[in-house]
Amino acid sequence: MRFLGDRHQGHGSIRTRLTIVVVFSAVALLVMWVAVAMPRLYDAIYLRKVSDAMQEIVPKAVRALSTVQAERAQSLAAAGSGAELASARNRTDQTLREVRELVEPLMPSAPDAVRDRHLTFVRTFDELPAVRAQADTKAITRSELYAFYNKVADVSIAVFDSFARAVPDQRTAFSGAEVISLFRAAELMSRASAVVGGAITTGALNQADHAEFVRLSGAYRQQLELSTQNSSRDVRSAYQELLGGDDWKRLTTVEGTLISQGPWTVVAQRNRTEGQLTAPPVSDQEWRDVTGKVYTRLEQLGVRQFDDSARLADDESSSGLTAVIIGSAIALLVGLLTIVTALRIMRDTARRLTRLRYETLELAVEKLPPIVGRLRGGEQVDVTTELPVLDFGKDEIGQVARAFNAAHATAVEAAVQESQARAGVRNVFLGIAHRSQALVHRQLKILDKLEREQEDPQQLDDLFTLDHLATRARRNAENLIILGGQQPGRAWRKPVLLADILRGAVAETTQYKRIRLQGVPRVLLVGTAVADTMHLLAELLDNATSFSPPRSHVRLSGEHAAKGIVVEVEDNGLGMGDDERDQHNVVLADPPDFESMALKGDPRLGLFVVARLAARHGIKVELRSSSYGGTRAIVLIPAPLLVEAGDEDTLETLPTAPAARTASPDAEYDDVLPYRVSLFNPMGEAVDEPQPPAEHTADAAAEYSTSFDTDFDSDDGTWYGEHAASTANLADAHSTDAQQFQSPGTEPRWPEEDMVEPEPPTPSVHPVHTPPGLSHPAPTPPRVPQAAPPNLGPPDRPALPRRRRQASLAPQLRETSPMRPEDHDPAGGRSPEEIRSIMSAFQQQTRRARDEDR
Repeated sequence: MRFLGDRHQGHGSIRTRLTIVVVFSAVALLVMWVAVAMPRLYDAIYLRKVSDAMQEIVPKAVRALSTVQAERAQSLAAAGSGAELASARNRTDQTLREVRELVEPLMPSAPDAVRDRHLTFVRTFDELPAVRAQADTKAITRSELYAFYNKVADVSIAVFDSFARAVPDQRTAFSGAEVISLFRAAELMSRASAVVGGAITTGALNQADHAEFVRLSGAYRQQLELSTQNSSRDVRSAYQELLGGDDWKRLTTVEGTLISQGPWTVVAQRNRTEGQLTAPPVSDQEWRDVTGKVYTRLEQLGVRQFDDSARLADDESSSGLTAVIIGSAIALLVGLLTIVTALRIMRDTARRLTRLRYETLELAVEKLPPIVGRLRGGEQVDVTTELPVLDFGKDEIGQVARAFNAAHATAVEAAVQESQARAGVRNVFLGIAHRSQALVHRQLKILDKLEREQEDPQQLDDLFTLDHLATRARRNAENLIILGGQQPGRAWRKPVLLADILRGAVAETTQYKRIRLQGVPRVLLVGTAVADTMHLLAELLDNATSFSPPRSHVRLSGEHAAKGIVVEVEDNGLGMGDDERDQHNVVLADPPDFESMALKGDPRLGLFVVARLAARHGIKVELRSSSYGGTRAIVLIPAPLLVEAGDEDTLETLPTAPAARTASPDAEYDDVLPYRVSLFNPMGEAVDEPQPPAEHTADAAAEYSTSFDTDFDSDDGTWYGEHAASTANLADAHSTDAQQFQSPGTEPRWPEEDMVEPEPPTPSVHPVHTPPGLSHPAPTPPRVPQAAPPNLGPPDRPALPRRRRQASLAPQLRETSPMRPEDHDPAGGRSPEEIRSIMSAFQQQTRRARDEDR
């Protein structure tokens, strides 16, 4: 079952994921605050910038507007002439230029409405010289000139009106609008003053000018009333003060007179008619004084309102900046607190997860395997005490820990059940093995007794065959004991010659006649490793004989090495592939559990036995390809297992078969010849050893023994196929059925029909050299009859009879007669020399067995 979280597997550690979540949340919070605070921050900065700019521009703008109004009044009064007009124009150009220079740097960041009105103001300002020229040349009427100056004043006021309306703060914008409204009221009064002033100068106030004056008088008064209603308290107080002053009352009286007078024309007294005046209702000086004072007061109202508006803008900008700074600090603090808190939670979670991982791995790698190993070894383990419980609380991590506890408990329970099952199987193996071993020991004792009592060579050969089969059964039992984890009971306390061990290993091989022993160093092997080393070598020899041609030789040799003794077993078989050989070498170097090998479809039981025996004593076994095409097994016996050959009294000589099998339980060792499991064919059958012929004579025994002993010390080694028939019986060459490392049911590589028994060798006449560990009688000196030796064996065992040369022969056979060529039929059985060698060897070994029983 896959859960929704499975899709995120492999996307980094939990620490990384939590860090991403925390950082993402904090960054998202900061981004949201920036998104909210940036507009306000921009407004506050823009408001402060506009306020600062207006505080610098407005005073000059007010003066510029006053100069424009003065130029307008002069232009309407003088109609383009006079020094005052020229001065007014210069002041207008200078003030407007200053205002323009201050406003233009603000245009790139100004809103579109401000830029449009500024562009109109610039164009109008650029038209001013042309209009003045037209006024000077009388190319423009008085009304057109009046309208143009009104336009200049309007576009100037419109630029500041756009600035006031563009500020982001509503209160500041409304206050700026009040400033513009007051300036408009002052402009309307200035226009009315210019109309009347021009009429006084020209001496006539026509109907249009009178109507314009009436409209402007009412308009600026109404504008003042509306503007002062929403203005600041100071402005309202100043306005009320203006209304109660003499200047305002006087202006009101004069304006009333002009309005009630209607249009008028000033003429000379002599030309005066009804409706005509000889003088204006108000003098030019009086009109300028009264209007100038009131205009100045109105202009001050606008400036005062602007000051209040600028102060409000500064306050709003400061409060906005303060709010943004405080909000940013709070947001940053909250973000930092969120990150710190989340990081602490993340670190705590990561630390708990790390501790959970560490304790789980410690439990699974360091504590649980020994407990499982002890359980598998059959020990009683208190799991509740030795297996700790992971405790991580009740949250999700604690639930994971409890899940691990359940998994560990299940693993231990499975190990307990497995241990019980394995112990039961092992006990079954060992029970079968020990029972079989007891029966085989009894069988071997009976066979040994029959072999001692039997003198018929044919019957004795059959007994040897039965003895060999019984040995195979015993080896099967020992195989079960090894697989069950125990050791066979055979052991030596004293060192044994390596040559004797190699002979014993050869004797455990069915096809011993094909083995050639070469160059054996005279060294000793410690007694504790004798049985296992002989078993190991017998396994390798049996494999070599089973998987090589029947007529080929198997070379067994030994030589000194820097780290011990190297024993090599080399055959001429088909060999094996590199991969298969490498797999076998891995098993030999590090033997696995038997259960793991048994689970495979092609178990190598013999390989497992060899690996187990080698690992027990630190012996190294390696398989290599042979130059003959077969396989070469290299066995390195380490130096700690070796003893230098010295005093012969300290040695322990290997007993030989079959006499050795009758050793009593009180002897130093039980037996010498372990069973043999072959290495390469689990189901293959070993080739039966050649059966000796029934016919024999005893006259040629010493001569054949001389031939055997001579060849043993020859340069090319001993070929057990041609020269060691007696030694084969001496060492009891027994072998189990070949069990090779191939698939069950595999047929032997070499059929038994191809097995050809070699011809016996020609008797040698060279001097005899007896090999170590073997004692053969000299062929020439006659034996002197001796008394039977005392019975040195167990008290309940009768003394063995003393054998005498030719004592068991029929009287007709005691005298030798020349053999006729026609009487010798090789195809009919063994030659007299073979029979003599067999009987001599048999006599020697029975004597040797009696000596050992003592």
